[in-house]
Amino acid sequence: MEQFVKGLPYPYEEACKEIVRRRNSYESADKLVRHAIHAALQLLRTYHFDRQNGILVNCKKRSECSIHLAWKQYKSKLGVEDTDY
Repeated sequence: MEQFVKGLPYPYEEACKEIVRRRNSYESADKLVRHAIHAALQLLRTYHFDRQNGILVNCKKRSECSIHLAWKQYKSKLGVEDTDY
């Protein structure tokens, strides 16, 4: 590690600080990516497929919408138990 630090284009102490800064930024980057994926999935869940028009429709009602396909309905159609997933 010593050679690596000395090979950086910073003075030794600055290089050590930079390494620590980058290590600490991994955690926040991980949280950011997880949050972005979660938000994208939440957004995707607000859509349902309109069979008549053959398009995806934004539907905020989700569980209250009679034409919004829920996983429970889909799994029961396939004959799959809830505990299988």
